[in-house]
Amino acid sequence: MHIDGEFEGEVNSKSIVKVGKTGLLKSTLKATKLIVTGRFIGTADCDSIELVSGGEAEGKLISSGLIIDSASSFQGESLRRKQGEKPKVLDFTGEPGSVRDPKLEDKKNKS
Repeated sequence: MHIDGEFEGEVNSKSIVKVGKTGLLKSTLKATKLIVTGRFIGTADCDSIELVSGGEAEGKLISSGLIIDSASSFQGESLRRKQGEKPKVLDFTGEPGSVRDPKLEDKKNKS
């Protein structure tokens, strides 16, 4: 998937998602890889994330590998997932930036 315009909503891909130079993606995103040369706002849970020259990200980035080019910017929280660790369940009903942890959900349901 390649985004050069503006898109707001859920994205669930088994492949690569690219946000082009003129692109703006506001999303709760799950993909194999995210490459940002434009702007991303929200939560991304990917095996790898790259912020390349000129790329901007704001929110929560969860990945096994994160590359931030010196000419890009990132503001938010980065969580490193161990290689082979399964991703958390993304909360698509909440606002961008939220992640639902099944272990915490079980504790809430038991109380």
